[in-house]
Amino acid sequence: MKVLVITNQKGGVGKTTLTLALLHFLPKRGVKVLGVDLDPQANLTLGVLGSFIEEDGYNSYHLLKNLECIPRNLTEFDFIPSSIELAKAEAELISAPAREFRLSKALQKVKDEYDVVLVDTPPSLGVITLNAFFSANAVVVPVELSLYGLAGLGHLFKVLEEVEEFVDRKIPVLGLVPNLYEKNSVLHNEVLKELEKLPYKVFPPIPKRSLFRRVVSYGEEFNKVDKATAESLEKLIEEVVRWVKESP
Repeated sequence: MKVLVITNQKGGVGKTTLTLALLHFLPKRGVKVLGVDLDPQANLTLGVLGSFIEEDGYNSYHLLKNLECIPRNLTEFDFIPSSIELAKAEAELISAPAREFRLSKALQKVKDEYDVVLVDTPPSLGVITLNAFFSANAVVVPVELSLYGLAGLGHLFKVLEEVEEFVDRKIPVLGLVPNLYEKNSVLHNEVLKELEKLPYKVFPPIPKRSLFRRVVSYGEEFNKVDKATAESLEKLIEEVVRWVKESP
């Protein structure tokens, strides 16, 4: 079982929608998938289940706090939802032993049941996100095409390098996914060129006018997305499937 983390400490870059797309398409390629919502805002949970869960229901807070791994069995994939309760974990895990390894330890209980675990992370680099990084075998980074988005990547990659040193293994970046792209924007094209100078794969950008964001917000179907978005998603899915099926 491999763990793929979709991450960026900046909010509004498309992490949740990208995770939802992978949850939708990977099972159609024969991949056994577990989705984990690690964001207290629980937008992935809303996208998957169609509603937020009851406050006292099992969620990813219990996954980190109690090391309980109890996925919901859905039609095409299994899922661990989130709720606002998860926000407590940032404070409660500060003094916990091996606090960064709790997700990794919990997921070990289901390591023989899935090909890949997809983890949606919050827009921060706190204890919750560090748990995702310490469990990760690779990451995918959605990117906003702005100067702030570009600058934030440096900090993100620095944290990943520090985690790699600590766990003594590489955590490859499968690719950057530029989002909210406007082809007539000088700034967007300049930032895109800068991204292509980095030593990472850059997938075709997802247009701003795409129906992509509506998938989560309004429950639209993925088959309604435009050609440019479909191309980017297809290349990403192919890369993830290749990575999942290659030898550890």
